[in-house]
Amino acid sequence: MRLFLYFCRLKKKDMADALHVLDIQGVRKHFQIPDHEGLSDDFFLMRTEVDKNWLLFKYPCRFDGFVAVLCLRGRLRVDLNLKSFELSVNTLLLYVPGNIVRVSEVADTDEPPQVVVVGASSNLISDVRMDFAKLFEESMAMLENPCITLSQKEFNISMKYYELAVELMDAGMPGLREAIRSLFSSVFYMLGTLWTGRLSSEPVAREGVSGRSKLVFEQFLRLVTQYHNTERRVEFYAAKMYLTPKYLSKLIKKVSGRSAPDWIESMVVMEAKNMLKYSEMTIKEISDNLGFGSVPVFHKFFKYHTGFTPKQWRENG
Repeated sequence: MRLFLYFCRLKKKDMADALHVLDIQGVRKHFQIPDHEGLSDDFFLMRTEVDKNWLLFKYPCRFDGFVAVLCLRGRLRVDLNLKSFELSVNTLLLYVPGNIVRVSEVADTDEPPQVVVVGASSNLISDVRMDFAKLFEESMAMLENPCITLSQKEFNISMKYYELAVELMDAGMPGLREAIRSLFSSVFYMLGTLWTGRLSSEPVAREGVSGRSKLVFEQFLRLVTQYHNTERRVEFYAAKMYLTPKYLSKLIKKVSGRSAPDWIESMVVMEAKNMLKYSEMTIKEISDNLGFGSVPVFHKFFKYHTGFTPKQWRENG
C-alpha cells in the first residue's frame, strides 16, 4: 500500500510528528486527477482552488518529483526548507526533489486562491532531452531562488504551455509521453532564461568544470537527500557512485565551492530544524530519527552548526 494512503490515515498529532513523502499517484488520487495511459505514475497537471483539500500540505512533507505552481488569483504563503515565499497573482514557484515544503498560510478573502500546478517525476525529467551542462548554472540559481513574479507577457506564454499540455492530455493521442517530454524540454529552457534574467548574483558553477562533474554533483545531492538520516560518511556516498572518497570530495569542492561533508551536514541541520519547529517529537526522538548515537552528540552537533541548542531553536527558532 502506498505511503500516501498511510499518510491520509494518520491522526493529527502523528502527522506533525513525522516528515512524509508524497508521490505522483498519491497526489492524483487525493485531487481526483484522471489517469492517462503511459503517464499516470510520472505526470499530472491541474487548475484548482486552494481549499480544504490543501490541508494535505499543512504539515512539512517532501514530494518525490518536480513541481511548478503558478498563482492565478489570491495569495498564499509556502515554506521551502524554512524559507517563506508569498505567492500572489503571476507568481511562479518551482519545487525540486529534496526540498521540504509546507503551505503555511492562505489569505482570507471572498474567493480562495487559484493556482495551476504541474508535477513530474524524476524518472520523466531524466528522459527529457536537454543540454545539462548549459542548464546547470540555471538550475542551481533556481534552487537558491525558487520563486519569481512573471510579467504579463511571460505569464501569458506560461499559460499557453499549460493549455497545450491540457490539449495533449485530453486528445489521448499515441506518443503522449514523448510529446509531454518534448514540451518539458522547451519549458525548461524558457524557465532557465527567465531565472537567469532575474538574478544578478554570480553563477554557482565554477569555470573549467565539466558537464560530467556537474552530473556527478547532482547525483551526489540526490543520494544525500535519500540517505542523510543514516549516513554522513563521504565513503558511503563515494561507494554508491563507484568513486574513491578522495576523488568525490575533490570534485564536489571544485563544482560547488563547498565540501562534501558540508553538504551532508547542511541537509541534516535542515531536517533537524524542521522537526524541532513543526513536530511534537521529543529531542531524543529527533536525535534517534536522525541517526545520532545519543542526545549529547546531537546537542553538540546542532549547536556547532547553528549556535543554538535544540531546545533554544525550538523555543525561539
